[in-house]
Amino acid sequence: MSPEDFFAAMSQKQQPAPQVLQGPPQISMDLPPDELRRRSEELERWMAHQRQLPPAKPDRVGRQMLVQSQYASHDSSKERAGNGEVQLRMTIGGFEGHSSKNPLKDLSPIPLEELLVRKIHTGRYLLCRTIAPCVRTVGIQAVVEDQAGAAQTLAIYNYPTSEGSTPDYVDEPATQGPHPIIRVDSPSDIVFLDPSSPYLQGVEWRSGFSPPSSPLISRTPEGWKSLGNTYFQSGKWLLAARAYSRGLIMDPTVFLLHLNRAEAYLRLGYYSAAIADAEHVLSVPNVPQASRDKATFRLGKALYFMRDYLGAEERFKVWVSTHPGEADGSGWLARSQSRYRESQTGEYDWVELFRQHKKTDLDAAEYTGPVEVKALSSYGGGRGVVATREVKVGELLVVAKPFAAAFPDCTNQKELFMSLNMHTKAMETHSQTVLVSRVIETIYGNPQLYPQVRDLYAGPNAESPPSSYPPKKAPVFGLMSPDSVGVDIDADLMQAICTYNSFTPSRESPIGESDGTAKRKDMETPSALYLLPSLFNHACLSNAGWHCIGDVMAIRAMANIGAGEEITLPYCWNPSLSKRQEHLKKHLPQGCSCSFCQQERSDGDAILAQRDTLAETLGDEAVARMSLAQRRSLVEEVTVVYPASQESQGRVKPLLAKAHSAVGRKLFLAAVQHLERDLKASIDEFIKALEASGINIPKKQTKKNRKQTKSHLAISTDRVPVDYDRCIMEMSMIAACFVRLGEEDDAIPWLRAGSWLCDAVLGGGKELFLLKYSSLLERQGLREIATKSL
Repeated sequence: MSPEDFFAAMSQKQQPAPQVLQGPPQISMDLPPDELRRRSEELERWMAHQRQLPPAKPDRVGRQMLVQSQYASHDSSKERAGNGEVQLRMTIGGFEGHSSKNPLKDLSPIPLEELLVRKIHTGRYLLCRTIAPCVRTVGIQAVVEDQAGAAQTLAIYNYPTSEGSTPDYVDEPATQGPHPIIRVDSPSDIVFLDPSSPYLQGVEWRSGFSPPSSPLISRTPEGWKSLGNTYFQSGKWLLAARAYSRGLIMDPTVFLLHLNRAEAYLRLGYYSAAIADAEHVLSVPNVPQASRDKATFRLGKALYFMRDYLGAEERFKVWVSTHPGEADGSGWLARSQSRYRESQTGEYDWVELFRQHKKTDLDAAEYTGPVEVKALSSYGGGRGVVATREVKVGELLVVAKPFAAAFPDCTNQKELFMSLNMHTKAMETHSQTVLVSRVIETIYGNPQLYPQVRDLYAGPNAESPPSSYPPKKAPVFGLMSPDSVGVDIDADLMQAICTYNSFTPSRESPIGESDGTAKRKDMETPSALYLLPSLFNHACLSNAGWHCIGDVMAIRAMANIGAGEEITLPYCWNPSLSKRQEHLKKHLPQGCSCSFCQQERSDGDAILAQRDTLAETLGDEAVARMSLAQRRSLVEEVTVVYPASQESQGRVKPLLAKAHSAVGRKLFLAAVQHLERDLKASIDEFIKALEASGINIPKKQTKKNRKQTKSHLAISTDRVPVDYDRCIMEMSMIAACFVRLGEEDDAIPWLRAGSWLCDAVLGGGKELFLLKYSSLLERQGLREIATKSL
C-alpha cells in the first residue's frame, strides 16, 4: 500500500458511521421467486431510506490501489476469456434514475473532490480521462482521473458494440487519449472530445500521466483513414467510424472518409448516418465515378434498411445502369421491388419465409392493414387498436419486424447476463437483459426513431403516452459522428418500456423440430421489442393472434371483426385462471376483466381451485403415465368443474379439451385388437376435444353432399382456437382414424379443416400446411392423401 492509500484508508476509519440501514439484502440468481420478491421489496425500502439521507462525500480509495486493482481485473478477464469460460453476471435494473437533457455548453465543470453520493449534480459535467485498461462486467468499468489527479472507478452501461466484446476491444474506445468518460446508463450522456476541442484548451493534467493506447495528436487525415481501415478489417466498425470522424474534423473535404464511414455505419446498422455520408459524397463535384458508384450503392442499401424501398429502388436502378449484368445490383433492385409490394399489398411468400424459419433476421417488409390506433374509453382513455373496416377470420392485419431483438442463438455464448427487474420484482433472462442494451444501441445509431419507442407504454407510474401512434414525423436528424448522439436517451425509460412491451417470439417451425432456442437453461426464450404490436390490448380469448416465422411477426384475425371494433391479442395463455392472472400482473394489476375471465370467475372460487388442481394433473408427463381407465376417470372429474348451463353452450373449456384429447390419443394407440370400436371411440373423443376448444362442428352431412362440395370442411370457419396446433393435430388424427377404417372420403374434410386452420393462422395455404405438419402426416400415413385431396 502506498503512503497515499494508507492515509486515505486511515482518514476513512476516523469518519463517523453514516445513518444507514444495516445494509442492502443479498440478491442472487438462484433465489426462489417468492424469496426474490421479498428481498426486492426489502431492497426498495433500503433504497428509499438511502434517498432520505443527506448528501455525503464517498469513501475514497487511493489512486495507485485503484489502478493496480483495475490491471489485475483486466488481466484476469483476459485469462478467463482465453480459457473459454462462460462469464456469469448479474445486475439490477428498474430503479428511478437520471439522464441529462442539457447540452454540454449549458453545463459547468465539477471536480471529483466535489462529487457527493445521494446527490444529482444537475447543471455540471465531469471532465476526466482513463488511466488504466477497461474491464467488461455488465457494463464497462473504468478508472478515471480529473485534472487534479483525483481518481475514481466509474461504470459505463449500454455502450454501443460492447456486448460480447473481448477485453482488448473494450479497452480500445476508452483509452483514446484525453476523451472524457462519465459514469452513465445512457450513451448519450457520454461526450467524447477531440484533442482540438475548446473544452480541452489550456487543460493540464496534474498527474502528468500519459494514458496507454493514447492516439497521436499529430495524426494526419490520411493517418486517421489508415487507422480506420485497420479497425474496419478487424470488424471493429465503431472504432473505424470514430477514426474516420477524427480525420474529418481535421479536414472535412476528404470525401473518402465520408465514403468509408458510410460503410462502417452500414455494418453497425446506423442507417440514417450512412445515408448522410453517402449523400454528401454524391453532392461533392468532381468525385471519381468509381467513388460515386460506391456512394450510390451504399445509399441504396441504407435506404433499403430504413424501409424506404422506393428510394432504394431508384438508387439501385442508377447503379445497375452503369453495371449491366452484375448480379449484386440486380439482386438488390429485385429485393427493393419485392419489399415495396409486400408493404403495400400484404402479400408474402409465407412458404419461402417458413423454409428460412431458423434465421433470426428474415428479409421481409412491414405491413399495416385495416387497423388504426385510437383512444378507447374502456381503458381509461388509453390507446388500443381498432379495425377500420370489417375483417374476416384469418385476414392479415399487421406484419412487423422487431425494433430490436435478442435471440439465444445470436447472442454471445461466452457470457450470461441475468438482471433483477425492480419493476416486476423478478429475475430476467439473458435475452431480456440484453434486449434493453440493444434497444438503446438502435436508437443511438438511428436517433430519429427515438420518438417511436419513447411513446410506448412505460408502466403505471410513468407519464401517460399520447393517444395516437405513431408520432408525427419529426425533421430527420441522424448520427453524424459516433461521438455525438442526436438525442438524449433515457435509459431508465427504455428499461421500463422493454418491461411492459417486449414479446417472447416463439418461432414457428415444423412439428417435431425444435426452434433452436434451447441453448442453455437460462437462455431458452428470446426477447424482442415490436413497435405497432405493442399497442394492442389484451384479451385471453382474443379476436386476433400473433405468430412469428423467424423474427417476422404476423398478426391475423382469429374471428370476424366489425368495423370500429377493438382488436385484442393474448399476452399469455394458460388453462388456469390464477396462472393467467399471475402472468398478467405487471400489465393488469387489478386482474384481467375480459369476458372469458369474467365467465370463469362466475363459477366460484371452489370450482376454480379444483380446476387448478386438475390442471397440474393434466401435465403432459403425468398424462403419459396414465392408463385408459385413468384418463377416462379424469374426463369425468374435469366435466364436473364445468357446470352445465345455458350460458355454457359453445363455451371454451380448455381443461376438458385436454382431457378428451388424452383419451382419444390412448384409444388411437390401442386400436389393434378392437380396431373399429377403438377408432370410432377415438374420433368421438377428438371431436369433443375440438368442441371444448371452441370449434363449432356442424352436423354430419351425407357423403353425396360432401362429394358435390370439393372444398367441404368438417368445421365451421367463424373462429380460430387459441391452441390451434393441438387442434390441427387432433384433426389429422381423426383423418387417420377414418383412413384406418377404410373411410377415406370421411378423412378428407378433416384434412381440409386442418389445412384451413393452418392457413388462417400462418398463411401459405396447402403448401405451408404440408410443410409444417409433414412429419405428423407421414407418421399417420396421410401424406399422399393430403397431397392429392387438398
